[in-house]
Amino acid sequence: MESMELMTAKEVAEKVFRNKIGYQVIIRLAHAGDIAHIQVGRKIFFTSKAVEAYLQGQLTQTVNKNEKIISAPSVPEIKKII
Repeated sequence: MESMELMTAKEVAEKVFRNKIGYQVIIRLAHAGDIAHIQVGRKIFFTSKAVEAYLQGQLTQTVNKNEKIISAPSVPEIKKII
């Protein structure tokens, strides 16, 4: 079995997000089921793969939202509406 590094919410906030968000946000995301985690008692741990999967999902959602903006009606179609 391959060993995996486990990080606490504070370590994820520091290493991955460079303290741009607080560790409490990471914990809330875990409790909401947005980031896969391992809970041992009251301690919550994350793998780098789980954090990477979360970030990839967020990136995909952002790209999909931008596609909607790109596929907005053209100027002649907007003029017809007005």
